[in-house]
Amino acid sequence: MIKSIFILFLLFTASVYSQSPDWSVNASSYQYNMTFTVFLNVDGTMLTNVNDKVGAFVNGENRGEATVVYNSNAKKYVAYLSVVANTVGETINFKIYDSTNNAIVDVVKTEVFEINKNIGGAFQSYSIAKPTLSSQAVINSFSFDGITLESNSIVNKTILIEVASEVDITSLTPVFTTESNSKVYLNKVLQVSGSNTLDFTNDVVFEVLSEDESQNSSYTIRVKKVVNTSDNDITFSDATYVFNGTEKFLSIAGTLPNGTTVMYSNNGLTNVGSKQVTATISGANFQELVLTASLTISPAIITGVTFSDANSDYDGSEKSILIEGIIPSGTELNYVSNSRTAAGVQEVFALISGDNYVNVVLKAVLTIRKASFNTSFTFNNKSFIFDGSSKSIAITENLPIDASIVYVNNDKTDSGIHEVLATISKVNYEDLVLKANLTITKARFNGFSFLDKSFIFDDTQKSIAITGNLPKDTTVSYTNNNLINVGIHEVIAIISGKNHKDLILKANLTITKATLSGFTFIDTSFVYNGEIKSIAIIGDLPTGVSVSYTNNNLTEVGVHEVTATISGGNYKDLVLKASVTITKNTLGTFTFTNRDFVFDGMQKSITILECLPTGTSVSYTNNSATNTGLYEVTATISGNNYENLILKATLRITEATLNGFAFAGKSFVYDSTSKSIVISGALPSNTSVSYIGNNQTETGEYEVVATISGANYKDLILKANLTITKATLSGYVFENKSFVYDEKPKTLIITGNLPTGTSVSYTNNNKLEAGIYEVAATISKPNYLDLILKAVLSISKADQVISFEPIVLPSDKNEFTLTATISSNLEIVYTSSNISVAKVSGSTISLVDSGVTIITASQPGNVNYNVAENKSQELIFSTLTTNGNFILNKSIVLYPNPVKLKVKLKTDLQEALEVSIFDATGKQVKKINNYQSEKDIDVSLFTAGNYFIKIKDATGKTTVKRFIKL
Repeated sequence: MIKSIFILFLLFTASVYSQSPDWSVNASSYQYNMTFTVFLNVDGTMLTNVNDKVGAFVNGENRGEATVVYNSNAKKYVAYLSVVANTVGETINFKIYDSTNNAIVDVVKTEVFEINKNIGGAFQSYSIAKPTLSSQAVINSFSFDGITLESNSIVNKTILIEVASEVDITSLTPVFTTESNSKVYLNKVLQVSGSNTLDFTNDVVFEVLSEDESQNSSYTIRVKKVVNTSDNDITFSDATYVFNGTEKFLSIAGTLPNGTTVMYSNNGLTNVGSKQVTATISGANFQELVLTASLTISPAIITGVTFSDANSDYDGSEKSILIEGIIPSGTELNYVSNSRTAAGVQEVFALISGDNYVNVVLKAVLTIRKASFNTSFTFNNKSFIFDGSSKSIAITENLPIDASIVYVNNDKTDSGIHEVLATISKVNYEDLVLKANLTITKARFNGFSFLDKSFIFDDTQKSIAITGNLPKDTTVSYTNNNLINVGIHEVIAIISGKNHKDLILKANLTITKATLSGFTFIDTSFVYNGEIKSIAIIGDLPTGVSVSYTNNNLTEVGVHEVTATISGGNYKDLVLKASVTITKNTLGTFTFTNRDFVFDGMQKSITILECLPTGTSVSYTNNSATNTGLYEVTATISGNNYENLILKATLRITEATLNGFAFAGKSFVYDSTSKSIVISGALPSNTSVSYIGNNQTETGEYEVVATISGANYKDLILKANLTITKATLSGYVFENKSFVYDEKPKTLIITGNLPTGTSVSYTNNNKLEAGIYEVAATISKPNYLDLILKAVLSISKADQVISFEPIVLPSDKNEFTLTATISSNLEIVYTSSNISVAKVSGSTISLVDSGVTIITASQPGNVNYNVAENKSQELIFSTLTTNGNFILNKSIVLYPNPVKLKVKLKTDLQEALEVSIFDATGKQVKKINNYQSEKDIDVSLFTAGNYFIKIKDATGKTTVKRFIKL
């Protein structure tokens, strides 16, 4: 068939065909953008078809769409959704197009629009699903395939597992269950329960991603081997040994698992006692096992020693008893009540003791018998004449050394015959008793005189007396004695007694006129007591006689002569002198006691406690001390009227306890300078502080010991922790940066100079694909905390522009290639709005039948390119009739165009025409049969837009005109 192609507006009715919904949006009409990396799930099934898509809507208005693509890095299907808006805070709703079931699914989940916010990533994507997926990221159980666990616990997302010692933990297959379809990853690689063999020598950290991927929990798997004491017959038991001088040890019994060792602490004991020994079994990847047992050394029993009674006669030498046998080394032999010299009986004890032996007490009796004197003694009778003295008799020989003699009825004075007993005694000897007579005869008196004596009359009786000492038991009696009147009087004195013959003596008593007499003025001594002292004559003053004193009434210590003058009208003056002596008094009792002080840097002294008498003072020697020590202090109390009193006491100053100090731990941030801590509190004089473990530079925790010492103080030891924490790195900037996708990798770098020893590493950098990436820069340096800076690397989608020139139909074929171009390297998608006129496959178009269709060139974009603005061209296609006749376009004119109310067709054709009007969707809205040229066609009720008029003549030939309704 010969086809003629010309540009005509042909309205047609399109047949309905099921295809993907068009949720595209013109991004240039919006100011702001928000991006999502999503995965789609409908009824529990992940959507993986490239025709599956998601749409974003605000109040029913489309704001973005994206199709599913495969991310090879994450090994999952995701969609990169870009949502646009002009207002912040709008609520975004989502719809899913399930291409497999050709169904559009409304999703309950919503988000609030935020400018430039990115939600989701390749690994942890945003879930758009119906029904809603679970947000639980939990491991419910964890074990190993084929392995019996000793213990298993999940605490605070740490899974602690203990296995038997023989298990090879370098090759274990995890078996686990999770909550609500949550997935387990290791280093971003999906783990399947029971399918992977892993090395659990060190802790393994799993990431658990919830079903909706909103939650990511880290679980640490820690596997330790345990030492099973029953399986290995391992025991660590108490043991008791009897002391034998060798060191004893405890050790475990049984076989240690391979790779373990045992360490003992507090082991080894030789002497008697008990201690707890600790055995610690440990090894790489083993749970440490600590066992304890008691090691006891009991005392040994001493044998082979005897202790027997002993008897001997007294000979003046020391007697004792000795044990028989040898005592063990390390023991001590002590005797109690051993060693006796004197005669007698005593019990002797032998005590054998030692720290490592049971004490032994032995008893024996030591007996020493008394000796007899081997010397003869003479004890003869003897006679004496009474002389008033005691008479006695004695043995003639010398007594043995240490012997004594006791006389009974010896030492007699009175006349008579007396039997005397002499008993000779000596310790350790039997007594010797001897007898003899002691005779005393009466004596004659002698040594007496009875002299004449003259008295001066004093109105008192006068008498005279014999001179000589009267022996004991003798008396004297006088006749005509005791006279008052003046004269010469003969007086007789008779001396008599039981042991003497009587003696008669005579003398004259003469009384003459005399001066005053009968007075005495005696020297007197007083002890000073602060009171007035005086003396007076002794004797009664006769009537009319008086006495006066000179230098009497004295107070002070000394020897003072006092004169007493007795005078009277009938007597001669009598002058008497005497001495008054006031001696120094002895000071009373004073308290001067030892005293203890604790050193406090102040002078210390001691004093007597009582008040001093008036006129006395006290002086101290070696008093007033400050430093520690023992001081003998002398207090001397003295005064003119007292004997000096010297007292002594000890002043002791003991070492003080240092206090008022604090030694607080302190933390520094590393700055390469030496750090130290010091005590707080003022040091007393002559004390100093020294430190151990101070002045540190590198980071770490150090125990510092401060010792405060001084001559007068007990050492004070304080401890505190000096901590140097890692410093914070600064001076680096890591800024966000945006790029537009250009097929080249994009990276971010920090700004700032890196000093020597400093390194920087980047995570999630060097990106090629469009998206929003959080890049972490980790700056590391010894003694510094890692500085982690984060910045956003934004690679926005590139714009792509389609150029689509008007379509030129070939004249010789029904198929040809569309030639639109695009600025990207993506494939252009062509669509025909009316496949009854033309069909499109790829870039090839096939003409079907006469009519008009809109050929649209589009590019939906991808992860790196925005959706291209569609470009469309009209394609009008018409075929000739079989005879080759057709209506020329120029033969029909449509006016006015655009039109508000009525439109007309002007034609040269005379026959009636069939006129049909279609809207832009191809729907027929009006039809007129038998239309005549320039007849009004009413379009006033049409809505504004594009319309097509199809004109058909009687032969069936057609043409199409387009007009715009205002």
